[in-house]
Amino acid sequence: MAPLSPPVSLKDGVIAIRSWQQSDIPHLVGLLEDPEIARWTGIPAPYTRRDAKLFFKSNARQEAMGVGTDSAIVDVPDGAVLGGVGLKLHPSHSVAEVGYWVAAHARRRGIATRAVRLMAHWSFTRLEVERLELLANVGNEASEGVARKCGFRREGVLRSARVIKGERVDLTLFSLLPGELI
Repeated sequence: MAPLSPPVSLKDGVIAIRSWQQSDIPHLVGLLEDPEIARWTGIPAPYTRRDAKLFFKSNARQEAMGVGTDSAIVDVPDGAVLGGVGLKLHPSHSVAEVGYWVAAHARRRGIATRAVRLMAHWSFTRLEVERLELLANVGNEASEGVARKCGFRREGVLRSARVIKGERVDLTLFSLLPGELI
């Protein structure tokens, strides 16, 4: 299996996907104070430096075990952090799940769509994933739009699928197969 840390070449001229760096911690903490990110994800709110440090340790463990990676989405011209994108692998089934968040100042610019496309292409070509899944909280129209723009197909609602901040939530399941990426 290929290494899970995305290669530096994961870029499209507008954004790049790179490993998180210790110097990103202050930016990460500031960006994740956004209530919209807390609303739709399992990211803690409020988000603290301690949370960021725990996230870095957890990400290093995931990568070392070969089960996932979380990376920064950055602006190509200036390197500013625009969001995060992650991949969780289920290698025995050649399946992966992609997830992401985008900072408030970077929304409605196609950043999430670009990041998901880059991760999908990398998953299919380098990691030999045969099915990529995207789970969006029911009602998260922005995430559902990203899925459709990338070519994912809506498969249905997974009732009471995950616990987020102590509550069970329904998730809409989307899937993408090799050759379907738009």
